[in-house]
Amino acid sequence: IIVLLCIGAALVAFALMRSFILTALFIYVMPNVWIFFHLRKIITNKNLRAAALSIFVFLSMAFPAGEILENIAPSTFSSLYVMTGFLYLPFLLYFILAVPPARLVFYLTEKAGIIKFRKLHSRLILSSMVSAMLSIVITSTGHYIFNHPRISEYNISLNDENLIKSPPLKIAVASDLHIGKMTGMRFLDRIVGILNATDADIVLMPGD
Repeated sequence: IIVLLCIGAALVAFALMRSFILTALFIYVMPNVWIFFHLRKIITNKNLRAAALSIFVFLSMAFPAGEILENIAPSTFSSLYVMTGFLYLPFLLYFILAVPPARLVFYLTEKAGIIKFRKLHSRLILSSMVSAMLSIVITSTGHYIFNHPRISEYNISLNDENLIKSPPLKIAVASDLHIGKMTGMRFLDRIVGILNATDADIVLMPGD
């Protein structure tokens, strides 16, 4: 329901605003607002709730606030804040996608008598914690894979008489580099080194 509401709201926003930037902001704000009130609901201890909400606000503001700080007064803190925002974005996506199935699984396991929860509140907390941990694992794994690119090799044969007589052609393709604040010169130098090591005749960069 949460995911469908977000998608529906995004489509409505795009239809009304006719602006990609405003729509993107709307999509970003909606899940964060839901998480904020969700945290207020499931955390009953006042001190713990205040600490959790403060950390959440800091993280949720990292993407827009970090970009603003980086443009107005660039510093080590603003750079780290921007990087935090870029990591928070995939976490937010996976968390929103993980919550509905997690809640459904715990609901079904309770109905089947596998797990017994004293209160609905306990089920909400556990499903949220599992969703958060799963999102952290997926985001961390994706970040590691991104920073440790691997090469996949394919041999393609073309049944063309003219091409058969031609010497073999080696083509290297590098995509999804996402050049920006998350990818410094050292990362690009490593990519260039990997591409040069392939001794390719042509290098294609599809984009993104």
